[in-house]
Amino acid sequence: MNRADPFLNTPSYVHLNPKAFLEDLSRLAKAERTHAKQNRPIGERMGHSQCLERIAKYSGYSHWGKLREVILASGPPSGTSFLMDQSIYQRVCQGLEKAVPFAVYGYAVRDARRQLAELEIERAADCRIPPEERMPPPYPGSQAYANHDEVAIAPKIEEWYQAVFSSAVIHHVVHTLEQEGPWVDNQGDLIFEFELPGEM
Repeated sequence: MNRADPFLNTPSYVHLNPKAFLEDLSRLAKAERTHAKQNRPIGERMGHSQCLERIAKYSGYSHWGKLREVILASGPPSGTSFLMDQSIYQRVCQGLEKAVPFAVYGYAVRDARRQLAELEIERAADCRIPPEERMPPPYPGSQAYANHDEVAIAPKIEEWYQAVFSSAVIHHVVHTLEQEGPWVDNQGDLIFEFELPGEM
């Protein structure tokens, strides 16, 4: 099955918030609708709103409006709008494979990228701190030394998603991200050049 990523050209974010999650669910519904339009007989096709209703149903809510209301209410008070209730996020994600069985693969990959970004783990090719600008570690084997090594992402992804997605989705996420790697921890220190007073 060709699993094109419906999130490939969408804005990325690090912290999950209710508004961004709702936008992602809408994109999921749109991707599932497009896939169904191209691959299912006319009688089995679904509209965008039908896909949203399926997401709500498989998340345990009576209709999309109710799920939307719950998600919007799950954010913290204004001024701290960067997080949402993780139990609601997990509950919705658990239903995605049944609700949007095609689009869930692209979503899971994007969400794993977000979670890696939260931990400041990024592709080595995108690393913002070049190796020559990092503070040299005190000695090999130290924690500072390990911070710049390649990160094994498979155990992290499996831990995050074992109670959320099936092994097929997890395998797809791991395989896709390993192809994009290698991944490195970007919590290195920069070397700053400065002059002490009187050394001019």
